[in-house]
Amino acid sequence: MRILIIDDEPPAARRIAGYCEEVFGKEIQTLKTFHALFPAIYYLEDNPVDLVFLDIDLNEENGFDLLRQIPNPSFYTIITSSHTEYAIDAFEFSVLDFLPKPFPLERFAKAMVRVRNAVKTRGIKKDFIPVKKEESLEMVKPETIAYLESDKNYTLIYLKNSASERVRKTMDKISEDLPPNFIRIHRSCIVNLEEVERILYGKNNTFQVQLKNNTRLPLSRSMFSQFKKAFEA
Repeated sequence: MRILIIDDEPPAARRIAGYCEEVFGKEIQTLKTFHALFPAIYYLEDNPVDLVFLDIDLNEENGFDLLRQIPNPSFYTIITSSHTEYAIDAFEFSVLDFLPKPFPLERFAKAMVRVRNAVKTRGIKKDFIPVKKEESLEMVKPETIAYLESDKNYTLIYLKNSASERVRKTMDKISEDLPPNFIRIHRSCIVNLEEVERILYGKNNTFQVQLKNNTRLPLSRSMFSQFKKAFEA
């Protein structure tokens, strides 16, 4: 379980972290706390998270802004706030639960039953690739991607619908979160194997990969054998 706590009150954040450790124990992979909204948003750009505990009143920031910027989050959200009047608004964002502060361990544990049930029935939400827009952070589903190309410290993501996105993250970093059907065909290109139509054989022992949308991409000699084996499997 990868957990993120966003709360401007350090004692409250520590209490939630302690509850998490008591309930989840060794299931916790990462447990990160932020006391302001935007550092948390930047963290989400590069780090997959399964569960977010989100306060609403964050000094001069509003926790709902996180859910507005990420309308289809890849994580489950639980609101923690002393302002119960926010509850109706919270559930409009499809949060998993609303915990009115202060809440005891028993109430927290009840909310975690909801988390476990959600994970059991729907699974840990699939990792999405965060794409930072001018005023929002959108999540791209891996299955919508045709291929990716490296652009120095950025990555160009080409979608099946012919749209493209430029992400402020290296391709090597993104590849860590991609499913196994994404195969590197060149040092600067990764392709979705499900979108490959055929391998093209050229002169002088050169190769290309042709996608279903007729895009042709170079296939390096050093990666030919590994890719051919995966393609024909």
